[in-house]
Amino acid sequence: MSIDQTVRIGLASFDLKNCLPPEKPFHDSMQGQVLYACGDQQALWFSLDLLMLSVPLCARIRQQLSEKLGVPTAHIVLHVTHNHTAPIEEELLKTGHKVWVDCLIEAARRAMHAAQPASVAHIRQNAPDGVFVRRRQHFGKDLGDLCTYMGYEMKAEQADATGINTRRFACWLGGDLKGYEDQIPTPMVYDRPIDRNLDLLLFRSQSGRPLGAVVRFAAHVIAAGHCPVPHYSAGFPGVLRGLIQSHFGGVCLSLNGPCGDITLFEQNAFRFPKPVGQPEPRGSLCMPHARERDTWREVARIGQGLFAPFAETDRVSFEPLREMAVSEKELHLPMRPDLVDVETAEKLYGEHHARFLELAGSRAPLKAIKQEVDWCRFYSEHKNFYGDWRYLWPDDLARKQVRCFVSTLRLGNALIAGLPGEVFMETGEAVRRAVEHDGVQVITATECNGDIGYMPAPEDIPGGDYEPNCCVLTPEAGELLSDATIGLFSSQA
Repeated sequence: MSIDQTVRIGLASFDLKNCLPPEKPFHDSMQGQVLYACGDQQALWFSLDLLMLSVPLCARIRQQLSEKLGVPTAHIVLHVTHNHTAPIEEELLKTGHKVWVDCLIEAARRAMHAAQPASVAHIRQNAPDGVFVRRRQHFGKDLGDLCTYMGYEMKAEQADATGINTRRFACWLGGDLKGYEDQIPTPMVYDRPIDRNLDLLLFRSQSGRPLGAVVRFAAHVIAAGHCPVPHYSAGFPGVLRGLIQSHFGGVCLSLNGPCGDITLFEQNAFRFPKPVGQPEPRGSLCMPHARERDTWREVARIGQGLFAPFAETDRVSFEPLREMAVSEKELHLPMRPDLVDVETAEKLYGEHHARFLELAGSRAPLKAIKQEVDWCRFYSEHKNFYGDWRYLWPDDLARKQVRCFVSTLRLGNALIAGLPGEVFMETGEAVRRAVEHDGVQVITATECNGDIGYMPAPEDIPGGDYEPNCCVLTPEAGELLSDATIGLFSSQA
């Protein structure tokens, strides 16, 4: 830990355009930012406007960065905002692995060169209403949990998903819901608590010149991805960063908190799917906005809405940044016992799909049909666990453990936790409640140093639907992750 000296801070931003395959037009600039902190230790924290990176790829890149920059591998974090308008890993690497590494190295060197003794201020505000919504809701023993990405309607000042969920039920039954009216609860309101914390760290030099900022929110970055015409876009984090940079000065780095079950409350018209003629085991419905111009208005509304609480801050108090500490722990989280190889998954999918069609054709209760839908969705995800998303290292399945990393960075009284994968709100809150005291505040970030899928809270798993079906971990994984993070912070005290 650095004491009795002022920690140096440097930030730099860079355009990702030259590193991306030109397969879609750019609506706006997709960026990366890097924060460099130097006291008795050095730390580099990158934030990239990307969807996800695999743990093995992150480990490889971090090792190469360490060799070139002289910063320990364990002190380097690669965070992505989980931007749904970014390419997947295979697309990303079409420009070449070396291109990406060289881009990160150049940006890091600029941040290191720009580093100056810094003062820091921490502002915490609440996210405004009408921006985020908890996308999982429990609807009793007859249906369990339903995850809804979009299509909410504002009714009585609440997010109502009756319309979009009813369309999903119609997909299960081939379009005919006659006789099922009493099995569909009305209204289907989504009103669970969300992570409202909006955190802003401001850095300035000893002369008072703005160096930059770190902003933190917790929600899926999806709105720009619903544009009827596909584009590359930074989404609302780009809008938010731009406003913070214009208002406070310097370079702004964005962090996404535990967003595994938090999505945007998009106040937009969607193109709902037409009724299907045959039963389909559809998951959460995904559809584009009705008009392209509405997409970008919605992106701006969300970014501006998140900035508004910071713009209203009357007084910002800076303190010299005299302490920093950085640490990392490698974890081997337990894998769920029903994960199988891809060939077996395809066979089991066929069996459950046949059962689904049988139940849908016999007009069985929605509860029974949903159970088969859940199994179909689980086994269909297996190809992603090993393929496009690569949640697993090659030997993870044999070991029945998922290898990942948790990182912590202390900057004065602000503690930043870098968590892997798509963590649910409860895991982040467990860390915050355990560590925050005596003026210390915790900022949690997810999708750090690789994606390992969803990490649902244990109470969410029995209800089924998307997140538990896109999970490779056992129910206790979230608690193991939070305990490890709390332990790292305790070691820095």
